[in-house]
Amino acid sequence: MRIYVLDDDAAMCRTLARMLSSDGNQVCGFTGPAALLSAIEMASPDVLLLDIGLDGANGLDVLTQVTATRTELPVVMISGTSEVDDAIAAFRGGAVQFLRKPFRRSELEAALSDAARIGKERAHRLARTRTASAISLSKREHEVLAGMTEGLQSKLIAHRLGISLRTVDMHRANIFSKLSAKNATHAVAIARQLDLAR
Repeated sequence: MRIYVLDDDAAMCRTLARMLSSDGNQVCGFTGPAALLSAIEMASPDVLLLDIGLDGANGLDVLTQVTATRTELPVVMISGTSEVDDAIAAFRGGAVQFLRKPFRRSELEAALSDAARIGKERAHRLARTRTASAISLSKREHEVLAGMTEGLQSKLIAHRLGISLRTVDMHRANIFSKLSAKNATHAVAIARQLDLAR
């Protein structure tokens, strides 16, 4: 797992980096928001561990900046205060976990593991959405695909839509091509996965 850590306490940042690295993770520690935000633009960590109380900055502001541009990146917030509002604000800002210092290693590992799982799900959904938006089916192709999804043969689709069998076959061929599908079953499976089937 690739983990970025932002904590303005250099000693704490080093401690967290060492502890998490010992579990086989790739960890990069940052003591200031600017360096972190710059690194996130160039690379893609699996999880961000972000301290809410930063010297001269607010971790919630950093959270807002991160989630505005990297919606799929899961953030685990940590705090040294007992303010309930901090946790509420962190979750509202898009954090997936919130831990109060001092926390046990097992708590941190569980939070990061859960965050990484959420990140993978988000990345998968984002990739699926981008793929689907790149596939442009015409209205008629959507109608033919809907018939295919119901398991209808081309003749029945043609009858339902009031078009010729040849036209249905042309639209099926276009659908196969756009979805890179081998056959109708494959096309329907891809369409369902991409939420294209209406």
